[in-house]
Amino acid sequence: MSDIYNSLYSMLEPERYDKSTPMDMRRIELGLALESMLEQGIKARLSTHVGERPGEQTTEMAGRPVHYNPDLFLFDDNTFRVGEIKYSSMSNRQGVSHAKFNKWFTQMKLYCNAVQTPYARLYGFFSNGDYTHPYTPSLNAYDIEFTPRELRDEWDTAIAHGRNVGMFK
Repeated sequence: MSDIYNSLYSMLEPERYDKSTPMDMRRIELGLALESMLEQGIKARLSTHVGERPGEQTTEMAGRPVHYNPDLFLFDDNTFRVGEIKYSSMSNRQGVSHAKFNKWFTQMKLYCNAVQTPYARLYGFFSNGDYTHPYTPSLNAYDIEFTPRELRDEWDTAIAHGRNVGMFK
């Protein structure tokens, strides 16, 4: 599934998601370290009935099996949520509803649609906080509820893009 939404965003925002530039491995490693620490922290503080790292999942898109890896499945207050953990050096001053976080929301919507829940929780670690001096890192959690239409539209967009670029027949 990441191939689909990464391809989509390289088309929608080519200057930001340029495939020809090498990935910043330092930032990728920071993000993976953050995911690992938060996952362990959640496990240590909560029972296994409240959250888990589900591992690779499979769903069907356009008649083909597609794999995806949610960071967390969370079960709280009789609500099932897809949990995503993100590291960013971007500012959170404008909030995560700002367009610069669209790719995160696309990913969460696709995962939510695949597991049939409108609920997500985003853990965002912003290493530079809101860019006020001195920089103050912040870890924020956002509970999000998507409408059925938002989930369906994102799913349809991903499938249409996959077909347009030859990922689906």
